[in-house]
Amino acid sequence: MSFREQYLQKRRDADGTIREIHDADMVIVPSGVGEPPSILTALSEQRRNLRGVRVAHVRENMGAASGPMPDEALRGRMAADVARL
Repeated sequence: MSFREQYLQKRRDADGTIREIHDADMVIVPSGVGEPPSILTALSEQRRNLRGVRVAHVRENMGAASGPMPDEALRGRMAADVARL
């Protein structure tokens, strides 16, 4: 299977993406041009059906990190704001 075929097979709309999120999962959301507004809207609409999901909004930061990091190597280059649903 080619890369393009794999991509098309895995590609989801916002509702399909939200169906992949389960209780106690962590969702890491980029900021800026990579921020997925349709997915965030769908997640917000499903918030009452999910328990313990953590949403980390990762933003660029030239200083020290202000929150939990997905990878220790990123400390100092990015920061994360974490919220629970």
